[in-house]
Amino acid sequence: MLDMKFRYDVALMRLDRPVKFAPNVGKICLPQLGSPLMASPNTLATVVGWGRLGSHESDPHSNVLQAVTVPVLDDKQCQIETGLPLYSDQVRIIN
Repeated sequence: MLDMKFRYDVALMRLDRPVKFAPNVGKICLPQLGSPLMASPNTLATVVGWGRLGSHESDPHSNVLQAVTVPVLDDKQCQIETGLPLYSDQVRIIN
């Protein structure tokens, strides 16, 4: 079974003071209010992060921000492709 500590990838925090922007600290783009958050299945989406550089738990994580464009899968396709369960706390497409 998938370890719970690896299921949450996104956090949103309210800070008690303004952020000082730097070359490695900047803004992100969020969807506009009222716009759909999810991409439709069979479209392309860009995934960005410092994730694991392989498929094994022992593989190292990147220290450089990575980006890749991937097809968006519906829930059934995702389970078939990955062989992993989906959880209600994950970002998912609702058909």
